[in-house]
Amino acid sequence: MGSGVPAIIDISLTLVSGGERPITARQLQAAVVSAVEVGHHSQINAYSAWPLMQGSTRDLALRVGWLPDTQPPAGLTEAGRSWWFGSPAHPRVAAQTAQARLTAADYEMISDTPPVRASRFTFHSPTLFKRSGQRRYPLPDPHLVFRGLAEKWNTFTTCRPITPEHLSALTNSLEVAECDIRTELMVKGRQGVRRPRDNRAATPADAAMTGFVGSVTFALAPKTPHDVGQLLASLSTFANFAGVGYATTSGFGACETS
Repeated sequence: MGSGVPAIIDISLTLVSGGERPITARQLQAAVVSAVEVGHHSQINAYSAWPLMQGSTRDLALRVGWLPDTQPPAGLTEAGRSWWFGSPAHPRVAAQTAQARLTAADYEMISDTPPVRASRFTFHSPTLFKRSGQRRYPLPDPHLVFRGLAEKWNTFTTCRPITPEHLSALTNSLEVAECDIRTELMVKGRQGVRRPRDNRAATPADAAMTGFVGSVTFALAPKTPHDVGQLLASLSTFANFAGVGYATTSGFGACETS
């Protein structure tokens, strides 16, 4: 097993040009794909990305979660690297990496996380799920949250695979104990998905997707076995790296857990 993965890479960017218009999800995804040099059309992707965040006038921040059992690509960590969000010839945002901070973990270490009875998720960007084909579902269903995390876990590591029986024991024991969420619109134009700058209604040309943001606490039923509590703890920790739900490579489903 490779050391130091999965990882969270917090990238500080210096704005070179642009920034007047918000970037789209497609532009965010393409920029990160260029840095990690992996395809993004597979069913389960090798990374997650937070939306590009504005700091001071010329400072931007980007967080990327790296999931494979290998070291993160140099394109995510090297200082001075150029980023183009949009066409390199006419980018909406051009920036350079000022510095990158890597927070690494280890799948075995995550799987040894002490068991918990409850886990609080804070969703920082719109989160939604796909079910029944193309049907979108913007609510924090414990089954959808943890089945998606388990699928990514089993894809990217052979460390303590999660069996269907163990996962069912977890999802059948979980309930939403606390919930403070609101819906937030992501507008999908010809170039992808972006957050609107105002509360204007989506036009027919701007197909809209709705997700939830806020905090949710998932709790186990009384007398749930110890090993199920450990699985809850492990997958909750993993969510910080993997994101939750649909389109996590495009800025959706960014979350932190405690």
